Amino acid sequence: MTAQRSSPGVAPFSAEPNPPPAGHAPEQAHPGELGFALPPPAQISRARALAIGAMAVAVLAAAFLLRFLPQQHARAALEAETRGAETGALRVQVVAPTVASSDRAIELPGSAQPLE
Repeated sequence: MTAQRSSPGVAPFSAEPNPPPAGHAPEQAHPGELGFALPPPAQISRARALAIGAMAVAVLAAAFLLRFLPQQHARAALEAETRGAETGALRVQVVAPTVASSDRAIELPGSAQPLE
């Protein structure tokens, strides 16, 4: 045998149909009817609704911070690197050109014709 819990103000749920009152003939059930009374819908308290809302806001804030903080850190590092590059001298490698001889001629596609 199982114990049934009941909340204050809520009738216990029974899967058996309610017996008809004495002296009344049983009514024909319409198609689609369950044949028993459904319990009333659950009521959510104001405190529970506020707690659920606060948890949802906390989850959204955590998701925002998890995405925003690394991006903000990367942006600050890029700005610092850019400032350092602007103030520092550029390092370049200088190569002196030399004339080289080649056995091969360069062949370019197309033809050159005068306009007139």
